[in-house]
Amino acid sequence: MNPLVKETLIEAFEELKYLHVRMKEVLVQLNALRKTESEIHPDFPRLFSNHEKSTKEEAACADQGFVQLFDEIIRKLKAA
Repeated sequence: MNPLVKETLIEAFEELKYLHVRMKEVLVQLNALRKTESEIHPDFPRLFSNHEKSTKEEAACADQGFVQLFDEIIRKLKAA
């Protein structure tokens, strides 16, 4: 594999992995905001629960194995 292509791919997947981790941190902060909103507005939990289940399912599908996949691709590229 061309060394420049290899290095570019490694850097790209390392960046993708970093961004994925940061996105999870943002989701944690959003959850904290949701809990705060629930304390301020009593109807919020009921309204929120209408959307929560489908959102969790979508997130679980999107998240499934991404970090492991990134690690595997980075490892293979470094070994090439």
